[in-house]
Amino acid sequence: LMRFEENGDDITFGAIDLRDGFFKPTILKDEGGIEPFLRGLAAQEHQFVDPMIMNDLRNFLFGPPGAGGIDLLAVNIARARERGISDYNTVRTDLGLSAHTSLSDLTSNVELQTKLATVYTDINEIDPWIGFMSEDHINDAIIGEGLNELFALQFGFLRDGDRYYYENDPAFSATEIETIKNTKLSEIVLRNTSIETLQENVFDAVPREELAVEFFPFAGVMNMKLKAYPNPVQKYFNIQIEARRPSTATLRIFDAGGVEVESQAIQITRGTSTHSFELSDALASGLYVVSLQSDAGNGELKLIKTK
Repeated sequence: LMRFEENGDDITFGAIDLRDGFFKPTILKDEGGIEPFLRGLAAQEHQFVDPMIMNDLRNFLFGPPGAGGIDLLAVNIARARERGISDYNTVRTDLGLSAHTSLSDLTSNVELQTKLATVYTDINEIDPWIGFMSEDHINDAIIGEGLNELFALQFGFLRDGDRYYYENDPAFSATEIETIKNTKLSEIVLRNTSIETLQENVFDAVPREELAVEFFPFAGVMNMKLKAYPNPVQKYFNIQIEARRPSTATLRIFDAGGVEVESQAIQITRGTSTHSFELSDALASGLYVVSLQSDAGNGELKLIKTK
């Protein structure tokens, strides 16, 4: 597992073998936190999805970190057999797909066909895990049609059966649900870590040296640090803004009911800048939300107005 600093250099502790990270959460505390791992995952291409399993998963899993373990592949096959899971072709038909009649239907990889033929004398005896991992991939995907159908079914069950899933939660408005739907994983990472730069689609690996704050590909993902003083305020107040790059921003003030009461365009600079504002005397006392939006990031704070 690659572990990078913000500038793309390896962290002091370097990369780590997968087997040395099993069940060892202290690595996050003692060796630089979660950020180096996330930067590495975003830059490192994943291995091809197929039935070829790396040594770390076959010989080191579930043992003490760095020690021996058991074979995850063997465990997966044994679990299915012990619990009466049907063979691969039967599961395919249960998913509404046609059963394969030959190994060439399953995979176009001739070498893999030969290996499967040495283990299974009948295509209807193939274990589901082996079958699904051996399938030719469908267009624009890293998995085959069977696994694609299975994932859709499983995640549909998880979604529909979870009363806390956001689309099932009556507390969210239609606008809020749409905002959640449009949220990218990269936004979540940037909002909740100290990582400053990340590609928009973190599922497409991009080397760290190809990323730059000055050419950040999408807006609204990096939180700005805002501070208002005095707060509470009667009329005049200042907002201190910490930004990673200069930008034109829009500052909006909303009352407790979500109604915009004031709006102003400002220029922010890289680093810390301070801006002065004046509240209208017509505004009632109470809680207000100050929202700042720009292509360099967003920020928000609560402001109390007194008479």
